[in-house]
Amino acid sequence: MYDRHEVSVKVALYSSDSKRTLLMRHWGDAGFGLPGGHIDAGEMPDEALERELREELGITIDATPADFYVRDPYDTTAKNHKIILGYTATIDGDIELPDQACDGSEAGPVWLTRAEVETADKIAPGYRDFLLKWWP
Repeated sequence: MYDRHEVSVKVALYSSDSKRTLLMRHWGDAGFGLPGGHIDAGEMPDEALERELREELGITIDATPADFYVRDPYDTTAKNHKIILGYTATIDGDIELPDQACDGSEAGPVWLTRAEVETADKIAPGYRDFLLKWWP
């Protein structure tokens, strides 16, 4: 059915007061995603997440593996069929973050409350479910 499975690492970053989560705005009006990205050849998942967070946000954190899920499991387009290795972490809600992703891949980080995550129409269902499942 699929030519291949792409594997990515993503992290649900929650503020230390558990009131907000950090998402990445996509360019244009494409919505929000979780920080993280693809695992490069020869890279372990933890290393990939560390690299992606440096590239996107300029930060280093201790993240805990939490779960995995398949994005768009019923979509037969190989590009959209990804296995996501999910992590969770808590960071200081006052941490200084860049206005846009350090590597230019995303428009930039944004903090959302739980209510905003629950009602936002521009978050993929798999990301929303993951964020809400692991919310501290």
